[in-house]
Amino acid sequence: MPGTAPGNNVGGILPAGLAWHLTRPVRALRRATRQLADGDLSVRVPVNDRGSGSEVADLSREFNRMADQIEHLITSRRQLNRDISHELRSPLARLHVALGLARRDASSTASAALDRIEREADRLNDMIGELLTLNRLESNEDLVTEELDLAKLLEDVVHDADFEAASCERTVT
Repeated sequence: MPGTAPGNNVGGILPAGLAWHLTRPVRALRRATRQLADGDLSVRVPVNDRGSGSEVADLSREFNRMADQIEHLITSRRQLNRDISHELRSPLARLHVALGLARRDASSTASAALDRIEREADRLNDMIGELLTLNRLESNEDLVTEELDLAKLLEDVVHDADFEAASCERTVT
């Protein structure tokens, strides 16, 4: 066939191969960006320093710098949340002990107030547990699921609202 010499396809293969080779760092950067967005804080991009003035190499370095900073900030925040949670649990445990001691000598009026204090301490303890659960969620740790008694939750909310309303001489029904 005229015009289809065996070497003519080389003209299309070489530019395609060159384009693939030249865009490889950009594809790696795109992949790393997706991984970072999906929560992989350890992802970094290889930097090709052969062309040290290369825009792609500069962009890769900046990506790695940004990823380092994001990883450090998120890791620090998670550690702070864990530390605060554990530090708050110690005084709550002592509060529960003090409540137990106070109940021994409490009148019926004081006993109701002590019950309220205990519920609030339990609520704080639950919030601390939720903060720790959030940390586990963010770090992709395995979670244990449990059922929630919605009626009990609503009963507690109404009881709390009634307690708050009592200070204004009101009731919640």
